[in-house]
Amino acid sequence: MSFTEYATKGQLAILENGIFLVDGCRPTPNLTGDRLEIKTGDIALGWPMRPVHLNSLWLAYARANDRLEDAINNAAKEVIAQPLKLVQESQINFALNLDSNYIKAVRTILFEFGLYFVERKASEIMGALKNREDTKTDALLSHLESKLGTIDIVSSPEKLRSLVENFIAVLKDRPLEQFDTTVRKELKSQLARKDAEGVFWDGRKSVRLQRCNGAADANAEKTIYINGVAYTATTKIGQGVLEMDYVFSTYETQFVRKQSIGRAEKRLDQIGANMSQRELGILVMALKAGNNDVTLDLGKWGLVLKPDKITVYLNVPPYALRDWARPLPASYHAFPKERVAITIIKDKSGEFLQDHCTAPYLLGEGWSPFISDGHGKDRNICMGTFNDHHATTLHGLSFPQWLAKYLSEAYKIVTSGYNKRSDHWGYVGNAGLEMFPKKTKEELETLGIPVTNED
Repeated sequence: MSFTEYATKGQLAILENGIFLVDGCRPTPNLTGDRLEIKTGDIALGWPMRPVHLNSLWLAYARANDRLEDAINNAAKEVIAQPLKLVQESQINFALNLDSNYIKAVRTILFEFGLYFVERKASEIMGALKNREDTKTDALLSHLESKLGTIDIVSSPEKLRSLVENFIAVLKDRPLEQFDTTVRKELKSQLARKDAEGVFWDGRKSVRLQRCNGAADANAEKTIYINGVAYTATTKIGQGVLEMDYVFSTYETQFVRKQSIGRAEKRLDQIGANMSQRELGILVMALKAGNNDVTLDLGKWGLVLKPDKITVYLNVPPYALRDWARPLPASYHAFPKERVAITIIKDKSGEFLQDHCTAPYLLGEGWSPFISDGHGKDRNICMGTFNDHHATTLHGLSFPQWLAKYLSEAYKIVTSGYNKRSDHWGYVGNAGLEMFPKKTKEELETLGIPVTNED
């Protein structure tokens, strides 16, 4: 249950100096202290108002949040990796005269996107299970070395440790404010947007609270006393009362960053930079291959490097589709190997970002019933209903995850249609089938070409 859902089950007042809950268990004696006072005719009853200890809210949230520990550990790794990456990219930029944004993009694709398409031997998987460690990264680096080669990069661990120490020292100087302070700033901001000194929630609706200049209004049915100040309820605001939940996620980001700095500091002795040196050697080999329309084929996937754009593709081996639009007699059509691709285009600031990516398309000379344009050089793949759910399906994914998911869905459509036994042959039509060689099932089996849209 979110804080908003929990808090609004009762009655509460929101003021700049905090949140106060109504204790409805028993009336307050003698109408004294912080209280809600309600008048019915000549009778006045009061209930205590209890302040919410905001810092304890964060402690409760942190204890209940299982993700925090993993988030801190991952952030600690990044604290160590970030200055190393910056220095390495700077060194490569100087040595190869390449743009740092371009280097960063190639690095991300090679070592993060590539993780989703690396194969591991059974012995590696068993070893990882036995030793409780993941060898997927090691398998990726070994694969990239076999395809690209590597170069020895000599770097002093002592110098690298000193670099990270200086980086951490700068970060440590940035204080983490109390959760209480963060919440109060947000309360002040929200009240300013509502043009109110305070807000009272009675369990059904919100009303503005207006400070009484002198004594409390004798005619007011409802008066709230906080720290000796009287407030009366005035105009109705609406159903909503709090927009507080995102404050927790915002503070969580700051909290994780701060905690990760201390944890990273304890890991300085672990910096041998062996893995970073290995990655750097592979990255340099990839970049030295050239960035002017050079294709780096890496097995299941590959890159086409140009100065202003980077194309990432998945290789589709030869396959066959059954024509379910003409079910009897069974008709099969063979397709040559193809490449399903997305191009990342450099934006005006020089970065290669998700917002500047093309839709999936067929790269090169391949053909498919599921492309929207059979005549252009780069033919967009008709993604069917996937595009209707695009935002939901891909929401919250990192750029490498997004790229891998989007390309995988395009691969699936090219080889299986929108679903198994799909009778949609897109823009091909009856006459267009002639460009796809017709084969019998036996011929396909002899050639080792799988039918990819049959059960």
